[in-house]
Amino acid sequence: MNPNIFKIRASETEQTISRLGMVNCERFVIEGANIVDQCSFIDAMKATFPMDPPLVGNDHWDAFSDSLFGGLDELDAKQVVLVWMNSELMEQKANGDYQIALECLGDVCEILANPQRSNCAKTEFTVLLT
Repeated sequence: MNPNIFKIRASETEQTISRLGMVNCERFVIEGANIVDQCSFIDAMKATFPMDPPLVGNDHWDAFSDSLFGGLDELDAKQVVLVWMNSELMEQKANGDYQIALECLGDVCEILANPQRSNCAKTEFTVLLT
C-alpha cells in the first residue's frame, strides 16, 4: 500500500490527522456506506472533490485519476486529506475495484508530491481508510 494511505479506526481520525501534522489541511470526507463498486466510488468522489477536467461518467479509472489530480492541483493546497469512512464495504463487495481505487489514489498521492511537476507546487495528499 502507498505510504500516504493509512487504514485506521474511525475513532482515530482526528488523532491521526494531528500526528501527521495535517491539522490545517484541506479535508474531504466520503461516506462509504453506499460505495460498493467502481461506479459508486467514482460517483462519491465526483460529488466530493473538485475534478479538472470535469469527469463525465463513472467507469474509467484513468479519467478519474487525471480529473482528481487536476482538481486537487487547482486547490493550491499544501496538504489534502481524504477520509473514506466505511471503506471496508467496498473492499468486501468488490475487492478488485477497491484495490484499483487504492492504486489510483496512491498514484495521485505520488504525482502531487513530486516537486518536479512542471509549474506546480508540491502537495501532500493523504488517504485515511476507516
